[in-house]
Amino acid sequence: MRCSSYCTAKSYQLIGKESTNKLRKLKYKIHHVEKVIHIQKVTTAQKNIDIFLFHYGCSIIWGATEKEDMAILCNIEVLANEQLKNFHDENINYA
Repeated sequence: MRCSSYCTAKSYQLIGKESTNKLRKLKYKIHHVEKVIHIQKVTTAQKNIDIFLFHYGCSIIWGATEKEDMAILCNIEVLANEQLKNFHDENINYA
């Protein structure tokens, strides 16, 4: 399984109805856990992709391909405050 971490913004707007509505339009299952949003996406291959968004502009994505990661990052841009031009990323593959 692949795990990726990204820092793409100075912060994410995670609290409030507007943020939740933006994510629901993407048909994500959303769970608020303290200062983190856990999003679960079921792909056409019936596998789950787990996404964790942190208010300080970072995200962790479990179970996605690099192409799926990029699509997810584009989708969550609507929550970004001060999007970073050059973002930081790290990837780990677990067997």
